[in-house]
Parts: sequence; structure tokens; C-alpha cells
Amino acid sequence: FEAASQRSLGGGLDQLQLLPAREMVLAGDYLQTFSHNLKERCDALELPRSPRETVLEEAREGLLAPGRQFLLPLTYGRLDTIFDYAPKGRWVILDPPAVEQACDRFAAEVAEGEARMARREEPYVEAASMYLTPAELERELSLRRTQEFSSLEVFRLQEDRQRYRVNALGNGEIRTLLREEGGGLSGFAGQLRQWQDAGWRTLLVCHQQGQAERLLDLLEPEGVRPVFDPGASLKNLRSKDLVVALGELPDGFRLPDERTLVVTEEEIFGQRVRRRPRKDVRALLSSLAELKEGDFVVHADHGIGRYHGLQHLSMGPTEGDFLHLEYASGDKLYLPVERIEKVQKYVGGEGQTPRLDKMGGGAWEKAKLKARAAVEELARDL
Repeated sequence: FEAASQRSLGGGLDQLQLLPAREMVLAGDYLQTFSHNLKERCDALELPRSPRETVLEEAREGLLAPGRQFLLPLTYGRLDTIFDYAPKGRWVILDPPAVEQACDRFAAEVAEGEARMARREEPYVEAASMYLTPAELERELSLRRTQEFSSLEVFRLQEDRQRYRVNALGNGEIRTLLREEGGGLSGFAGQLRQWQDAGWRTLLVCHQQGQAERLLDLLEPEGVRPVFDPGASLKNLRSKDLVVALGELPDGFRLPDERTLVVTEEEIFGQRVRRRPRKDVRALLSSLAELKEGDFVVHADHGIGRYHGLQHLSMGPTEGDFLHLEYASGDKLYLPVERIEKVQKYVGGEGQTPRLDKMGGGAWEKAKLKARAAVEELARDL
């Protein structure tokens, strides 16, 4: 049926775009199941009580915060895959190397997400209960009839020029090997030696000289000693050459027929973390000038607190200026001055004194969710 008119289309569909489910039904038995499984998962992760209570409060209110859809398996248990919806028929795979690289990148992003949630002490489910791994996807496809299209050439008879067909593969195996080693390079180094003994030309591409030197230092104890040639290119490499070069290349590839391999920095060390731009000092000073001791402020994560001035503190290896913020029950927060964008001066009704929020409590998150729901409702009305 047509989503807008709710009328039947009266015929077959030319195509169907199937998107992953994100919404959860959190009522009745579903809410009870979610609450029970959430408690067990938080206990298994040895998380403090407050993160669990925050999520449960959101579930009871029916207003889950963004990102909570990744807790979907806690409500429904086993999630169906696209293979459950379409068990028969022929599967068409366009550009298999690109699909392989996309799967590997996605698996790496999922692993990074798990590590990030663990550092934040937030509840999360095992990736295996939410997604298929690249190996599982490959196994499912191997059980079915598939048709692969690596490239499509358009021939124009009036053009008289050479065309080349290249058998190119992605570096999914290398990504998997490095991910399983958890940061070590021994297995990768052994694979490099095998390729070199077999006469392969291998080019390892790094973005900066510092990373190139780091790679050389890590490979040397493994008995692999590439040549560092910043401007090296494939056309100049000979059989058994193993070279580290500089360049801007996000993904590598293998050419089995030519015995040529290109591996990039991202495939070895993971995705680059972009440094945040340096904050405008004048803007920071302007924001500080607006605050006076005793002013009420609103922190993006902790809610309403009271500003008690600037203090110079030394915390372990970190030394600098911090904003002293007070919350309910005498809780204190020392916020680095470089992160002053997280707070703003409280603006309320004249003569009204706001109530301080409690750090780690669910009241502030609940207030933000209600405000977001109200804004969405207003947007729909408009």
C-alpha cells in the first residue's frame, strides 16, 4: 500500500528497499523482557547501577535516547537477517571487492563502538547478537545461488584504444588478521614474508613519515625490513620488493595475476582519528567573562549547577585551569576551561531560583528527552 494515502497499489512491486529495524515495542511483556535482559547484561558488564536506571527510566517513559536502538536484542532476542526474509532466489553482488571492503570497515566500526561504550560504562550488547560478521555473511552467501558483477565495460566502436581487464581483490583477509591479533603484527609480518618469497611486489602506504617510521620499527623485531622510499610507486617495484612509501590512499588492494599488493596505514593501524581544531582563545575568555561566582549554569550532560569560580589544579599528569561547579548533595565537578562550550549561563524567569540537578541521576536526561519530544511535536504541527 501507499504509505501516504494508505491505499492498495493494486499490482506487484518493481522493487523493495528493506531497511534494518530500529524501533522497539516497550510495553507489557516486551518491557518486562527488556528490563530483565538489561539487568543481566549490565551485571555481566559489571556496570554501576546509574546507567541501567537511566535506560530503564527512558524505557518506562517511552522516550529512548538516540543510540538506544542498539539494545534491540534485549527486547527480541534473536534478530532476523535479510536471509530470513528472502531465503530463496538468486543473490546479485555488485563489485565484490568493494562489498568486502565495506564489510570490513563496518566490522571495524562496530568493534570501535563496543570499546567506546565500555570506556563510557554504558550498556551495550555483543556485536554478534546485532550484526552478521563478514565471515558469517560470506558463509550465508556461499549457501545460496549468487551472481557477481565485478565491472561493466561499455564498448564504443568509434574509439580505438586498448582496454585492460584487471583481477583485483580487497584486503579483507589482512584486516581480519590484524583485528584478530589485537594490535600485534606478527601474523601480518609472516604473511608479508610469504608474499615476498613468492615474488610479490608489496607497497605499504602511510600518510606521514612518523607513521612510516613507526611501522618500520614494529616490523623489524618480526624479521621484516622494508625499504623506506617516500616517493615510491608501483611501476618502479620489482619482484620481491617490499617498500614503505608516503601517500594519501584509504584502501589497498591485491592483484593476484600481477603478484602485486598495496596495504594502507588504515588497514594496519585502523582509521585515523581526526584531531579537533584548536578552540578560539578569545571565545573562551568571552564565555568566562559572562560568568560570576554564584551564577547558575547548565551543563550539557549534568544539568543545572552553580558556578564557584576558576581554580588552577594539578590532577595527575594534567595541570591547568578548571571551572568549579556544584551540584545537588554537594557533588562537585571540575571542568577543564577548554571545554567551557559544555556549559552556558542559566536563563530563567525573573526572581526564580532553579533547583540543582544531581550528577549521575536520571532527572536531567529525562528533562532533555521530554524537551526533544516537545520540539519534535512542535515541528510536526508546523
